[in-house]
Amino acid sequence: MYDHKEIQFKDISVYMEHAMAIDQHGDLWAWGSNLQHRTGITTELMDGVYSPQRVNWLKEFNLKAKKVSAGFDHTLLMAVD
Repeated sequence: MYDHKEIQFKDISVYMEHAMAIDQHGDLWAWGSNLQHRTGITTELMDGVYSPQRVNWLKEFNLKAKKVSAGFDHTLLMAVD
């Protein structure tokens, strides 16, 4: 687990109700509305995500995030292994 003081976001995308960011390690972070899982966080959080949370499913596939784009009701992610 990273100390939040050490996180440096290298890419960020924001659209209305949710935001996505990629840190210096290639980890994806999300906050805002999670309706329809648009943040990539697999649990449905009706109240939203109020501080950046790491999106952990990328590690299951041994992927590093490279570019992210948040949209109206989606998020587009480019990742490499």
